[in-house]
Amino acid sequence: MAVPRNRCNETYQRVDGVSSREVGESTFLIDPRHDRIHQLNALGAAAWRQLAAPVSAAELIEAFHIAFPDVPRERIEQDVVALLDELLAADLIAKA
Repeated sequence: MAVPRNRCNETYQRVDGVSSREVGESTFLIDPRHDRIHQLNALGAAAWRQLAAPVSAAELIEAFHIAFPDVPRERIEQDVVALLDELLAADLIAKA
């Protein structure tokens, strides 16, 4: 199932107050506002680095498609949108 175009054009960035720490191969987000720590997988960590500045879902999808050309684009779209939805729900990013 393809991701709707309007979702791909939305722009996101990190919210203030959330910091990240890399421990070995893991990336953790520390959110003192909600007294929570979140662990990111490799996709999440790479996206988090990109979200330092406003970036659209389409730009993230394209970057991952270039990095992983053997993965079907539709799968990358679904994974990126799901990740953005999770980060939004956890109040770690906001629409820019």
